[in-house]
Amino acid sequence: MSSSGFSTDFLAFIAHGLRDTKKVKEGDIPITDQAKVLDSVACISISHAEKQTVAVGVQVVNDGILVHVAANDPLPPATLPHLRDIFARLQRIYKLHSQERSPGIPSFISSRTENPFKIELLQLEIAILRFSWRKLAQRLTKDSRAEIFITVLEDVCGAPATQRTDLSGEERELLGKLQASPDLNKDLIDGLASQVDELAKTLHLEANDEGAILVRQCIYSLMKLRQDFSNKWTLVVSWNLYTKLRANNRLSDGETSRKAPDVLRWISKVVSIREHYMRLATVCTSNRLSNLLLRNIGIKEMVNSMPPASHSLDIASLKEVLVAAGSAPEDPEPMGEFLEILAASHSVSLGPTGKLETETLQPAHCECALLVYLHGQPSIAYIGVSRLSCQFCHDYFTAYREATASTTCTRGTHGQSADWQCPTLVDSELDSKIRGDLSSKFLPRIRKGWEARWPSSLASQIPYMTTEERRFAEHGDGDEDYQKEMVRLGRRRV
Repeated sequence: MSSSGFSTDFLAFIAHGLRDTKKVKEGDIPITDQAKVLDSVACISISHAEKQTVAVGVQVVNDGILVHVAANDPLPPATLPHLRDIFARLQRIYKLHSQERSPGIPSFISSRTENPFKIELLQLEIAILRFSWRKLAQRLTKDSRAEIFITVLEDVCGAPATQRTDLSGEERELLGKLQASPDLNKDLIDGLASQVDELAKTLHLEANDEGAILVRQCIYSLMKLRQDFSNKWTLVVSWNLYTKLRANNRLSDGETSRKAPDVLRWISKVVSIREHYMRLATVCTSNRLSNLLLRNIGIKEMVNSMPPASHSLDIASLKEVLVAAGSAPEDPEPMGEFLEILAASHSVSLGPTGKLETETLQPAHCECALLVYLHGQPSIAYIGVSRLSCQFCHDYFTAYREATASTTCTRGTHGQSADWQCPTLVDSELDSKIRGDLSSKFLPRIRKGWEARWPSSLASQIPYMTTEERRFAEHGDGDEDYQKEMVRLGRRRV
């Protein structure tokens, strides 16, 4: 229970229901390239097409390091053997690099190479691609993105826009701009449509070494296109607009694409697997990190066994939270409406008395659970994640750093809330301090979220106050102790 009188999990449950969060993007702490290696380890641990979140932390032990892997869902059985294989390959590459005094990691290696060092690098990339096969296929073809990208490529490289009688006037105008753009590098896109088509077909087959060779070649071509596009914003804007028009043509009458196309973002997601390979391979040539490969490296799953939190919410308890947050709703109708919305989002129905009974959809998120697991142990002050953390996880890491004077962080947050549960530290005093800090952040967000949705439901608004301030607010103006306490708390009654 936090100092606000409500559990942190309960407040997070309501705050997520109102979907009001602090819109922070990425991290607010500079992240070194060395730390990002752990992000890459987390990312190459993804093998499912569905959403999968993995966190990685490193504990320092007497004879080496122990890599702890955690996930929001149980890890597939093949994950730990895959990571052991990857680290064994990195150790072999490091030894070969030391023997050959190679200058660094080549940006691209011919599949016909006979150099032992390069062969090991090639096999490392193939192993990473094969494990990530299904996720890569999902990223490439989701929402017909590859198909539409191929269509746009063929249009741009095909007949002049003025001859395309099958297009609308708006489409011809945009296509003409693309074809005439001085920023367009036709050498890069010529033949790329057939490569992407072959890539999509290959990824829908079973993973194999021969297919991985083809996949890596196409990804390399897409990386060059992304590099070319990255500083050509006028071209990219026109490309996205034309893509949207062509995508909408594939939909039923009256429908439009849900998301605005972003060709750079899509390409970046597809090619990110190669960037993770390069980051891991570079460990073998890094003066700072390569020594780790001389030590014993253990891989262990951290099983997140925390049970989900149960929640019970009705109009009376919701009103208590809103009043504590600084809102004073009088009309029960909006509160009942909110309970119905919240129940639907958890796929449950309200009880006969209008009470919502449910639980968090998952236990503590893997990065928070891993942070708590490694607390007090010698470890690297960074938790690698396969995707940006939710806002609540970001808040937890911030509160943990402030309470412990540590620097442990992740690469940041996407700024959105999620179904969330606070992990529990063994140190009860520290755990209580962190929960209290989180609650002090959640209550103002609840107020802001409520007032954004139902401003007309408020008969009055009261300032947000801590539990201590509310206790003193019960005294009259003539109470000398009350006046002194208000001065201490930095408040003045008007």
